[in-house]
Amino acid sequence: MKQIIFLFLILLCSTALVSPVFAENAEENMKTITDLAGLTIEIPENATYATLGGPLTQLPYVFDAGDSIVAISAGAANPIMDKLDPKGSEKPVVRNGMTNINLEELLKAAPSAVIAYLPDGQLVSRKTEIPVFYFTGSMSDTFDDFRHQMVVMGEFFSNPEAGTRYNNYFDDMLAMIDERVADIPREDRAVVFIGEGQNHLASLGGDTFVSALIEAGGALNAVKEISSASGKEEGLHSGFTEVTMEDVIGANPDIIIIDTGTLEELENEDRWKSIEAVKSGNVFIRPSGLYTWSRPTAESAVLFPLYIAYIAYPEQFEDINIVEEFRAFYQEIFNLELTDEEINNIISGYYTATSLTSDHG
Repeated sequence: MKQIIFLFLILLCSTALVSPVFAENAEENMKTITDLAGLTIEIPENATYATLGGPLTQLPYVFDAGDSIVAISAGAANPIMDKLDPKGSEKPVVRNGMTNINLEELLKAAPSAVIAYLPDGQLVSRKTEIPVFYFTGSMSDTFDDFRHQMVVMGEFFSNPEAGTRYNNYFDDMLAMIDERVADIPREDRAVVFIGEGQNHLASLGGDTFVSALIEAGGALNAVKEISSASGKEEGLHSGFTEVTMEDVIGANPDIIIIDTGTLEELENEDRWKSIEAVKSGNVFIRPSGLYTWSRPTAESAVLFPLYIAYIAYPEQFEDINIVEEFRAFYQEIFNLELTDEEINNIISGYYTATSLTSDHG
């Protein structure tokens, strides 16, 4: 119980960044690792892992460590993930939602450790003897939190160069976008509403990572005044909140991004058809590749700001071939070659990996 209380205190200190500590134990071929929550575990040098949480599934591949993953979470299986890891479909799915873990299958997979968010990790710690590496990401992460996580995971997977490469790519993308939108006055910036669920009203407030991605794309979050993530550590879906139709109408967004439905459906609904984004036809299906983009992932952090800027300010990005930009990212970060069709499917949301009715985090 003391360890759990200690862990909560660490996770709630949003300004505290814990540096990784790795100590070799040559006699037993073991290494001691300090996780993102400041807790230490001991695992074999050539360890295997289970990733508990859909957004975590793609993370090992940034560090060329996909072969070390022996069990995964639901919501991460799609054609792009299958192409990244042709053996991925053979790996057991041991998690079907927050704390919904098949412990029997997890034990059969016999990972050296699990990589997990707080609730899942606590469950594994209580019910098994499998060591837990706590990944302290949440919907309220800042960009600095995210960069730090990539550094720690680079050390964790013994490939710090990949962490540096990723952070440089991330920073270069943000700088490129900022240079192109910097002269747009704030009052003239596009207002973007991201709405999920069947009624399109589950959204992400101004204190979320995704809101930061909207701002990085040179736009404004339609529900930026709503605080929906701070102080919550239930998991990555904690940033979602149900907004009202009045909130959306009041914001009158220029762009709407939804995970289900069509523009035509909104045009035929009285409560939606008066909104500027619907009247102008600027309703888009949320992109989805290795995982849905409305979660903090290696994929969404780089590509979602570009996507938002590209659809919001076509004149500023008319010389940008977005298909080629996407292709370059997947090649550089994941060593994954995608066809034009696959990239266009990502952009169109064809590879929707999850929804609010299934695995939120």
